Amino acid sequence: MIATFLLRFLPPLQLVLSRLRGIGQLVWSYSQACRASRRYGPANKLRRNGRLEEALAVAHEGLSLLRQPGVIRGNCCEATVLVFLTITVEQLAHELQQPGASEQDLRDSFSYLQALGSGGGRSVQEFRTAWLPYLQARIGVEGDPTQ
Repeated sequence: MIATFLLRFLPPLQLVLSRLRGIGQLVWSYSQACRASRRYGPANKLRRNGRLEEALAVAHEGLSLLRQPGVIRGNCCEATVLVFLTITVEQLAHELQQPGASEQDLRDSFSYLQALGSGGGRSVQEFRTAWLPYLQARIGVEGDPTQ
C-alpha cells in the first residue's frame, strides 16, 4: 500500500521540487543582479567627483557579483546590469590606462547587445550602434556586429 502510494505520487513530487529549485535559482540570480546594480550609481557618482580609481573598484565589484556561479547572465535584468557595468569599467579603465573588464564580461555584453537586434526604442539602437563595434574590437570578433 505504501509502495503503491510512493510510486504514484513520487514523480509528481519530484517535478514540483525540481521546479521550486529552478524558481529559487531565478530569484537568487535576480537578487545578485539587484546587488550588482546598486554598484552602478555609486560608481558613476565617484566618477563625476573625480575619484576614478574608487569608481573603477566599485564597478568591478558589481561585475564580480554577476560572475558568481548560478547567476543567469542571459536573463534580462542580469544582462542589462552586466552591459552597463562592463561599459562603465571599460570607460574608467581607459581613462586610468588600466585593464578593463574581463573577456567573459565583454563577450557576454557583446552577445546580449547583439541579440537585441532591431528591438527596443531609438535610444537602445543608438546605444547598440555606439557600443557594439567597440565591444567587437575588444573581443576580436570579425564581421558586422549588428547582425
